[in-house]
Amino acid sequence: MSVRLLHLTLISVFGQLVLLGGGQLSRGIEIMGLRHEVAMLKHQACRPAEAGLGRSGDPGGLRAPNAMK
Repeated sequence: MSVRLLHLTLISVFGQLVLLGGGQLSRGIEIMGLRHEVAMLKHQACRPAEAGLGRSGDPGGLRAPNAMK
């Protein structure tokens, strides 16, 4: 577990160093990405869930298995 914590800490530190050393273009790209992520999360949160329908449109989200020949 300590190795994972060290890895996550180093990734975070190096990410911050990249942002500090980068120019305005890298900051602008980062901000655009974060704004897009926030917009997608807001869209998902505001959309009402369809009762009982999965991604396929079938009740319960399950498809009938193919008949064996």
